[in-house]
Amino acid sequence: MRSAAGCSEPPTPPAGWAGTDLRGSLATLTGLPTAVSNDVHAHALGESRYGAARGRGTALFVAVGTGVGGAFVLPGGTLTGAHAAAGHVGHVPSVQARDLPCSCGGTGHLEAIASGPALVREFARRTTLEVADLQAVIASGDAEAASVIRLGGLAVGAMIGGLVNVLDPDVVVVGGGVVNAGDPWWTALIEAAGAELLPSLRDAEIVRSAPGGDAALLGAAALARELVGEEA
Repeated sequence: MRSAAGCSEPPTPPAGWAGTDLRGSLATLTGLPTAVSNDVHAHALGESRYGAARGRGTALFVAVGTGVGGAFVLPGGTLTGAHAAAGHVGHVPSVQARDLPCSCGGTGHLEAIASGPALVREFARRTTLEVADLQAVIASGDAEAASVIRLGGLAVGAMIGGLVNVLDPDVVVVGGGVVNAGDPWWTALIEAAGAELLPSLRDAEIVRSAPGGDAALLGAAALARELVGEEA
């Protein structure tokens, strides 16, 4: 199965990795300063240093692809949280997700309706049709596919609006493969975010990712450069 943006389902991670001291092991093997970050946090850092959030004090980054993730960037780097789990925006409750099962084992979470694979599954529930690429179906003018894409945009936008009310970032950057679903998805996102925003935050800036898929690599490079600078 492929996502709305033509992305494959994510591979299943190897069993037994939870709790692995990857940083310590790599540092021992290489003798080099070592840092570990997840892909979305690295992407957010890349946007902050080189992309759509460059020069901004704080930024909320949201990635919508095979899953839904996020990160909040502060002047000192990304917020990781007490358990290094900050940013799991795909696992906030979503009205649009109803009682749909989520990849985390819960139900009714945003990722269950808004990720690329989730949109494909929603289309199949409505039509009983299994499709390889939802984007191609949308391009053919299929009204049900367009409705599904709009639903996904509305779900993500509502989440963003709620988080902006909590975090008040300088900018919100949205990336990931599903952004390529087209203007109807983006229009729905902006509409839903605006409906949730407090009056004082109605001018919140929400933009698309600038470096695209390269942002995570740029962020990882920035993290490494900053780490070496700290330990020099």
